[in-house]
Amino acid sequence: MNDIKKSIEVLKEQIIKNEKILDGLPEKARARATDLSNVVKACHVAISALEKQIPKKVKQYNGKSIFIHEGVFYCPSCQENVSMDDVYCCQCGQSLDWEDWEVENEL
Repeated sequence: MNDIKKSIEVLKEQIIKNEKILDGLPEKARARATDLSNVVKACHVAISALEKQIPKKVKQYNGKSIFIHEGVFYCPSCQENVSMDDVYCCQCGQSLDWEDWEVENEL
């Protein structure tokens, strides 16, 4: 997990570095600096993918919706319904943390 968080920080630093370089270029040169622009875009994509590997706590509907029954779980990233068998959200790929729910269900 620490490797993932460290990698995200390195990628964020790379984005800042490349954006500063791009901002310092004259407008015509900036338009031709596709390599730097592509690196920035790739870093954003990589950060998004890495962040999905960090487990997020599953949410539970509170029963206030007339369409969704209380006790149904959903992904904290995309709000898609998930079941306790899911390690990752089948809709967005977010890693799911069931630790608190497993403890409650064992009691």
